Amino acid sequence: MICPWFENEMIVGVISQDRYAIKWVPLDHDKGIFNFTLLVNGIKITSMSEDIRAKVF
Repeated sequence: MICPWFENEMIVGVISQDRYAIKWVPLDHDKGIFNFTLLVNGIKITSMSEDIRAKVF
């Protein structure tokens, strides 16, 4: 599926949450509860410790 904003192929992934951050991980790298370790690369959407915030509508 093509992204309507960036016109690139979209990647299926999962959004995981623990008590500190919300993180998006590509589906092929999803490790369940281990998504918040350094072993799993992903994109932090929010983080209290790094002051990263997401605006949602």
